[in-house]
Amino acid sequence: MSEVFIPDFEGPNGSAYMDKLERGLRLGIEQEKVQYKVRQHAAAGVWDGVDLDRKSSFRPQMVIDARTYFRWDQQEKGCWEDKGFEKQFLKDNPECLVKNWLK
Repeated sequence: MSEVFIPDFEGPNGSAYMDKLERGLRLGIEQEKVQYKVRQHAAAGVWDGVDLDRKSSFRPQMVIDARTYFRWDQQEKGCWEDKGFEKQFLKDNPECLVKNWLK
C-alpha cells in the first residue's frame, strides 16, 4: 500500500513552502504560455506557402495544436462543435487563423 505524505504548512517553514509552491505554479503558467506559442507557430507553419484553391470545398479556417485542442475539449466537453465558442476562441487567439485563406 502506498503512503501519502502531507506536509505541515504551519510552523517556521510553512509560509516559505507555500511561497515556493506559488512561485513554482506561476512559473509553470508562464512556461505553458511560451510553449503554447511555440507549438502554435509550428502547427500554423504547415500552411505557410500553401496556395489554397478558392473553388475547393476544403476551406480550413484555423489551425490549433493538438495539446490546446484536447485541453479545451477536456475542460469544456463539446466546445468545438459550438460556433460561438470557435468565434470567441479565434478572437482571443488570432494566431490560429489560416492566413493564406484570408488573402
